[in-house]
Amino acid sequence: MARIGILADYNPSYETHIVTDKSLALAASKLGIKIDVEWLPTRTLNTIDLNSFGGLIAGTGVYEDRGLVLEALRIAREKRIPTLATCGGFQFMIIEYARNVLGLKGVGHQEFDADTGAHIITPLECSLRGTEGGITIERDSVVGELYKTERTTERFYCAFGINPLYVEALRESPLRVVGTDDQGLIRVTEFPAHPFYVGTLFVPQAASLKDASHPLVEGLVQAVR
Repeated sequence: MARIGILADYNPSYETHIVTDKSLALAASKLGIKIDVEWLPTRTLNTIDLNSFGGLIAGTGVYEDRGLVLEALRIAREKRIPTLATCGGFQFMIIEYARNVLGLKGVGHQEFDADTGAHIITPLECSLRGTEGGITIERDSVVGELYKTERTTERFYCAFGINPLYVEALRESPLRVVGTDDQGLIRVTEFPAHPFYVGTLFVPQAASLKDASHPLVEGLVQAVR
């Protein structure tokens, strides 16, 4: 039984939460793998042994305890726990990486860290909430192997993304940019020195709205197995 934890404060009114449950079920069914899924309220993350989970999803929504989410992502990265971070989860994956790997201790999220002078996550020039957009995928990557194509169309729920001032530092680091939109902006990253540590600004789980299994969700389930 593959045990997967979802780092998010579950809200049944969030479409992104509903599709996360459904997408995992679709991926597990397609792959013939039994999974046990547990939502992990962010305020309780310091009481949970994340190593007891085979994999994690850093989900969407507003986190009750953002600090504990950042700590959970650090543990997942350092302990090599397969992790898929989407939309808001991706944004916090980038913050954790910038602080603890790049040494940019003061960077934060402009929506939540008003007192922080340096924001690595800032409002997008145009909000992507409720839109679909094309993504170009690097084929010679973990993500590329899962997609088996260089182009995909994905659904976005985000109004925030990576501050352009930090793009060069990210690209020059071990973190790899493996997906960009038609303007060349970062939309997918992976960490090569890890079994599966993938972040997307879009929500791959939304494929389940059309009863489809998504390759990145399948990749997470496969990595857990």
